[in-house]
Amino acid sequence: MNQQIDTLEIEFSKPRITWRGIGLVFFISLLYVLLYTGALSYAENVPFLSAFIGSVLSTVIKVILLFGNWYFIVRECYKLSGWKKLILHILAGIAFAIAWYYSYLILFDLFFGIEYLEGGGFIENWIWVVTSAYFEYGIAFSIIHVIDSIKKLRERERQAAKLQELSNQQQIANLKAQLNPHFLFNTLNSINAMVSRDVDKTRDMIARLSDMLRYSLQSFENEKVALSEEIGFIEKYLQLEKPRLGDRLSYDINVDRELHGVEIPPMIIQPIVENAVKHGISPSPEGGKVEVNITHQNEHMVVEVNDTGCGISDSVIKGNSNGIGIRNTEEHLQKRYGEESGLAFSSNEKGGTNVRFKIPIGG
Repeated sequence: MNQQIDTLEIEFSKPRITWRGIGLVFFISLLYVLLYTGALSYAENVPFLSAFIGSVLSTVIKVILLFGNWYFIVRECYKLSGWKKLILHILAGIAFAIAWYYSYLILFDLFFGIEYLEGGGFIENWIWVVTSAYFEYGIAFSIIHVIDSIKKLRERERQAAKLQELSNQQQIANLKAQLNPHFLFNTLNSINAMVSRDVDKTRDMIARLSDMLRYSLQSFENEKVALSEEIGFIEKYLQLEKPRLGDRLSYDINVDRELHGVEIPPMIIQPIVENAVKHGISPSPEGGKVEVNITHQNEHMVVEVNDTGCGISDSVIKGNSNGIGIRNTEEHLQKRYGEESGLAFSSNEKGGTNVRFKIPIGG
């Protein structure tokens, strides 16, 4: 995935002809013909049919020439810088206006006779006519480049969103990679504390650890797991801690029945429970209780982890101590669901800590 992120560049494809573009050109051409015909008939007293035929011929020539310029400058030279394109358009606009003028003269003379154009200003005021065609070229390609710029902006936004998604996925994968060895290190410490005291319990703990490692490794492959699987993972973890802490640790897990099948990111709740045990219950001589409550509220799943221990210090909450699990869990949540899904910390009435977050169901 790193390679994908490093090599993803915003590269625009060549502009292409589409049916929508053809339809737009046809509509504009038809509108131009009707307006030009009306102007000739009204201002120059040219018969409507003659004005219409002349307008159609003029428009057809312009469309053909404009298409040629579009194909060469916009399509084939689409990678050129703005200034180079501008110079090309200035030269192409002059060529377009002159080519249109003489093509129109030749074809009109061929089909209708040149005498119909004499006295109407088309030949006598040829400089004005050619200049008007030049400005029409400028207007046409200004519109084309505005449309092309809008398309490129949308493509840039789409690819930027794709890049951001890849970046988030990579960061989430990195966070998972940090959580796994962190979890393993802490659990092995718990088992190590039991080895000299009770061999049978140690074997049982190793068996549970094996199941947990299997789940932990699968979290690399699975984007989401059922909430019931995550709860099972948490229970195994607490059962591993129970022999070490004895009666100093008790726990209770409450989940709304309809949430058991909801899919969530793996190992998203366990690090919070682990920090409650490590920084809240374990340092307290009296120990305490960890309570996990998961409820359904307004299309969101709300997770609360309470402990009655000595509380988690600000340094752990802010990630300045060994709270890797807490810090990475918050980053994971925010990368996947946004800032509003971050962890909220508060002290509860029993002196311990309450950690709360919510994620959209089905999100």
